[in-house]
Amino acid sequence: MHALLIRLCVVALTIVPAGANAASPAGLPEPFIARFSLSAHGARIGETEWSVRPLTTGLYAYESRSNAAGVLALISDEEIVERSEWRFDEGLLRPVYYSYKRSGGKKDRKISVAFDWQNMQARNTAKGRAWNMPVPDGTLDKLSYVLVLMGDLAAEKTNLEYLVADGGKLKTYKLRIEGVERLETALGALDTVRVRRLRTSEDRETLLWCARELNYLPVKIEHKERDGTLLMRIMSVEGLVP
Repeated sequence: MHALLIRLCVVALTIVPAGANAASPAGLPEPFIARFSLSAHGARIGETEWSVRPLTTGLYAYESRSNAAGVLALISDEEIVERSEWRFDEGLLRPVYYSYKRSGGKKDRKISVAFDWQNMQARNTAKGRAWNMPVPDGTLDKLSYVLVLMGDLAAEKTNLEYLVADGGKLKTYKLRIEGVERLETALGALDTVRVRRLRTSEDRETLLWCARELNYLPVKIEHKERDGTLLMRIMSVEGLVP
């Protein structure tokens, strides 16, 4: 699959607080399915589907599934699936298990992170090896942070700083609210909050537009790098009623 599509699938969802995170069961959006188009250099190159659903009592799953589309589908059947399983514990959203799987291309890849909150550790598995790392309260994975971000925006919080288990390390993601914008989408005009991911590199830039009517679900994500701009736009949504 086109290298830009692979990066978008990662960047679009990798945008949590050092310490307790802000999500709560009351602020959790109902189960939903949202579908997005992916484009680069003005051409449609893929589609992504996000879904949130309950599994068993107290356990939830959040999954992102991306495939090539348009002209790119003629030369690639690669698929990228990211999945987060998590529960609420003492008011915190606690990841239980995260996985990333890329298949159907030249190089398959599998990554997993298993969280052991009793011992405050996360076990990473990648490229045939495994290792543990300590994780403080409030640590999220690369998918579950999206729900926390949505909850923080709904609560009108401005300190959008998150701690994420990412790539076998703990990383801090910082975001800044830049303003509000009426955005034309496939769902019609939506009032959004525009959020920027703050990066140390000037060569990369990520912006998210989060819709107030859809519990602050990101309905547009724009990622810029030296070799082009990647766009992710909402196509449809089920379960989030304005």
